[in-house]
Amino acid sequence: MFDEKDEPVEGAEVSVLKQTYRAGKKQWTEIAKAKTLDNGEYRVPRLASGRYLVRAVRKDLAADVGFAPTYFPGVTEQQSATAVTADAGKESRGIDIRLRRTPLFHVRGKVVLPCQPCQYAAAGLSLISREDGSTRVASAFAVAPAFLFDIGLVQPGSYILIAESPRPAVFTVQPIEVVSSDVDAVLLNLTLTPEVRGVVKVEDSSVPVNLTTARVILNAVELTWEGKVPDDPAGTPLPNAFVGRDGRFAITLFSRLFVRFGVEVAKLPENVFVRSIRYDGRPVPDSGVELVAGAELEIVVGTGAGIVNGSVTDRDGKPVTNAVVALIGKDQRAHLIQSDREGRFEIKQLAPEEYRVLAFEDVERGALEDPEFVRRFDSRAVVVSVAPGGRASVVAQAIPSEGTISR
Repeated sequence: MFDEKDEPVEGAEVSVLKQTYRAGKKQWTEIAKAKTLDNGEYRVPRLASGRYLVRAVRKDLAADVGFAPTYFPGVTEQQSATAVTADAGKESRGIDIRLRRTPLFHVRGKVVLPCQPCQYAAAGLSLISREDGSTRVASAFAVAPAFLFDIGLVQPGSYILIAESPRPAVFTVQPIEVVSSDVDAVLLNLTLTPEVRGVVKVEDSSVPVNLTTARVILNAVELTWEGKVPDDPAGTPLPNAFVGRDGRFAITLFSRLFVRFGVEVAKLPENVFVRSIRYDGRPVPDSGVELVAGAELEIVVGTGAGIVNGSVTDRDGKPVTNAVVALIGKDQRAHLIQSDREGRFEIKQLAPEEYRVLAFEDVERGALEDPEFVRRFDSRAVVVSVAPGGRASVVAQAIPSEGTISR
């Protein structure tokens, strides 16, 4: 890394980004980081073969100056960056970036809580870059009793400022534009996070079904600030709720991520399947639905669930371990599972209908939520019909990873 005078930049943070799928769309996601040495050099080891973007930034040179985030080969906008091809086990050299200095500013203000007095001791703040929608560029706390904050070392740009505090969950999101001066007197009014309410109904109400073990889970597919959804950290619970004896549930959206969400139902009785999921009277697709004040989820389940089992082989008829198997029904949703060590698989709780079965040696996470990606392999699908309470078997030939993994 060099500056405008061709001097090496020490301590710059270098990020490597890989294109991944999320909610059926591709986005660049940070997968590795490194720091530059005193001679400006850096090294990011153990990357798989593929195409990557490289970004560098340093903003702690002084209180009022830093280096703007810059992508290889020396551009500040992600869409203008050039992807770098890496080969596993080999070094890709010459990925040099010339950084340019930029002024740094402060974002100051106050957090206003929804109660007087409040039990909260502090509110956490995150400043998110609008460019990629997921990179947190700064964080701070607003502490009782004044709940004032001062975020320094902020470069010119478009941001989203998030403030939140747990128990009970409150949050707010506000756009911030930093141009050529400090941004002062920002007022963040925290509000209680909303609930998503709904009901689970049995298709045939004359059939008794115990739904109290069922759990309704919400998955974020779009950020509050029109950005991209980062992968959920390992172990982070998703908003969910058990179904009551009356079939009703209420889920508190304790996370800032949820403006557009998808729905799944877990822990249903073994002979029960999900027939439909509707929100505000409309079907919930894989791309999710937008949060609507006062709207309800309606989940209809049926009895007589079917099973599909089978095996995955290669072109020579040998079993394929850890293949990704997708059963795609008439609603175009993919039921996914991996084959075991002997190439076998079994998927339960299926609606009685016709399915297309696809098997892949490997496939990018989220790719099967992209209808265009799936259509590329229509000719390789095996069709299977599932009768009410029935079991169907199938043998699927695995599609080689050369055609399914971006390099």
